[in-house]
Amino acid sequence: MKRRTFILSGSAALLGSIGLDGFWLERFYFEVNEFFIGSNNQDRKVIKILQVSDLHMRTMGDLYRRIAKKINRISPEVLCITGDAVESSQYLPYLQEFLQLIDPGIKKLAVMGNWEHWGKIGRQQLTDFYDNNQCELLINRSVQLKTKGKTLSFTGIDSYVGGKANHLKALEHYQPGDWHIMLSHCPVYTDIMRGKADIEVPVDLILSGHTHGGQINLFGFVPFLPRGSGRYIRGWYEDEQYPMYVSKGVGTTILPIRLGSRAEITVFNFPA
Repeated sequence: MKRRTFILSGSAALLGSIGLDGFWLERFYFEVNEFFIGSNNQDRKVIKILQVSDLHMRTMGDLYRRIAKKINRISPEVLCITGDAVESSQYLPYLQEFLQLIDPGIKKLAVMGNWEHWGKIGRQQLTDFYDNNQCELLINRSVQLKTKGKTLSFTGIDSYVGGKANHLKALEHYQPGDWHIMLSHCPVYTDIMRGKADIEVPVDLILSGHTHGGQINLFGFVPFLPRGSGRYIRGWYEDEQYPMYVSKGVGTTILPIRLGSRAEITVFNFPA
């Protein structure tokens, strides 16, 4: 009986720890991952690009306030929101509150994810919403920004799932800069770009999300990935043509749980 009691107690403690981690710690705490691009290092002046993905805002909780506070503390030159910020227009007031907490001096860019499409948020409605909150929505188009003596080109691609992703259209008015960053919600679209060499444009970094890092990731085993993920789960996928970072994002869908896939925001330091 003692041995049985010990096993039962240990099992209960293990399940309790998993529940605490999955339903609380990994949902409501986030990590900040930071990378230096090219020959960059901590001793050089940098241009900070910060990615936040898959917010899935359904309320304005403490997690989002802490993320906004952290963004302001990092003070990036550009904040990139890579889709699935909200799931329907009824949640836009929460996203507005979040954006208004962020320093207006930080340039903000966004792309649509599958949930903005599935939630039937009109493109013009979302464009106007972001414009009113000092954020530019990129739907298959490119823009160019200048900061710290460098020129940054950004190309935003519509969501491959739910939307009409078209990198060829997005690059029609692309202007070369010192760095070229693509924002593409669904990482599998990178494979489609690899198969179409119609336009030869250098890409320094693709920022994607969508996967939630698996959301439930048991030591590398991921029981489910959403359509549009392909072979991608999280982190770096590097090749000479399209180096890509897949963010684990912040929010959750289907199940209100994260296990082995803590929420993240990511900072990319480019040489200034």
